Amino acid sequence: MSDVLSSGFYSEIIISVIELWEVIMGDEVHVLLEFSEGFSGSGITDSGYQIRIGADGAVPYDLLLMGLGSCLYATFLEILGKKKISFTSTKIEVSGEKRREIPTTLESCFITVIIVGTDKSHWKSVEKSFELATKYCSIYKTISGVAEINWEVSFVDLSFVRKAGCYEENG
Repeated sequence: MSDVLSSGFYSEIIISVIELWEVIMGDEVHVLLEFSEGFSGSGITDSGYQIRIGADGAVPYDLLLMGLGSCLYATFLEILGKKKISFTSTKIEVSGEKRREIPTTLESCFITVIIVGTDKSHWKSVEKSFELATKYCSIYKTISGVAEINWEVSFVDLSFVRKAGCYEENG
């Protein structure tokens, strides 16, 4: 794997991903949390996006797993963009198991990625791109310090689905 990472192409991808995150995130990360009675509130990003948290919204581990999945996807997307590989859609499912002892940190995570509508000739490259994303996603790296993380990538072949009459494109 080290020969792959040391190649010029992958070095450019890595630098590009890091530069993108520095522009988007900078060095400081900030959110504002507001709670009313009990565990009911909202989280607000500096860009003004708001999410319900608590009894009537997402709970902390929901947010953690969403953060992991979305950060990993953003890193993966940047790598695929450099390779000029396109796809129709992606579904990412992240599940985790907490330890029984306190503090109940994550013990393990499993990430299932389903890629729809990419050419079959790119499947191996897409899977390698996801593996590379796991090496450069900051949230993946943070969580992997306390939890074992496993993943799998699978593909939906639209040509097969279309032939079976199970898929119609909008438009």
